[in-house]
Amino acid sequence: MRHSGILTRLAGYALISALTFLIAPLTLAQGARIGLFAGLIGSCVWFAVDSALSPIQARFVGELMRNVRDLPPEVQDFLETAEANRTGGSLFGFAMMLIFGSLFAAVGGAIGAAYFKKDVPPALGGPINPPPIP
Repeated sequence: MRHSGILTRLAGYALISALTFLIAPLTLAQGARIGLFAGLIGSCVWFAVDSALSPIQARFVGELMRNVRDLPPEVQDFLETAEANRTGGSLFGFAMMLIFGSLFAAVGGAIGAAYFKKDVPPALGGPINPPPIP
């Protein structure tokens, strides 16, 4: 029940952010910057979730290796190597997500800003076009 307040605040913040972007159109650079920050935050969230689920994954792989008797030797070697290098794999995955995820998120933000660009009416802060002088 406590989390509903946090979720309500996050939803309100998202709504205010969305309305701000509807009123003031984004440039390509602003869209890329927002996408870059989304990629950075997404890679950090990925690393946190991956770190939290790592013990569960290790237990699953251990149970799999104990219970499945007819695994090919190559698969057993791969699973043992992956289990031994779990921390290095997580750090490598985080680095790749940080670099490539942020890069593609920035490109996606720029494309999204260009695609969803709207002409804002003057009543909402858009440019005012004076009538032609006869």
